[in-house]
Amino acid sequence: MWDCPTCESENPIDATTCRICGTPFGKLLQEPTVAPRSDPGRATAYSLLFPGLGHVVAGRAGEGAARAVIFAYAVTTAIIILVMTGGAPGPFLSLLMASVAVAVGLYVVSAMDAGRVARGEPSLLSPRILLYGGAGLILLTVVVLVVVGLRAGPRVA
Repeated sequence: MWDCPTCESENPIDATTCRICGTPFGKLLQEPTVAPRSDPGRATAYSLLFPGLGHVVAGRAGEGAARAVIFAYAVTTAIIILVMTGGAPGPFLSLLMASVAVAVGLYVVSAMDAGRVARGEPSLLSPRILLYGGAGLILLTVVVLVVVGLRAGPRVA
């Protein structure tokens, strides 16, 4: 016999659904949903301090760390380009624009997502999209560096 998790009636072990309410047997094996671990406003505020912190506060440390690393990479890349080129990015313009766009976009979306995660809602930016976006930014960095390096050619002393 198994007890229905919805109506608590007893059912024979060979029954695939509850004979009273129709709840499937598989519902017994589902993990109970965990209540949000944080206040959505608090999670959003932490995310506004630095993207990813709100996810850590909301109980998604891995996703928060990924957001923080990608944000830091994008901001650092933009700063390095501006410092190294004296504010005139030249051939690094595409990389600068992509880095700034990723940093700003991730900042805004992470703040919204932190509140959503704290309320138990799904993120707007899934971990898969985050992974592909971060990998794309790294790939763009490598491509721009290779193209600029090839254009410069070998230096003769």
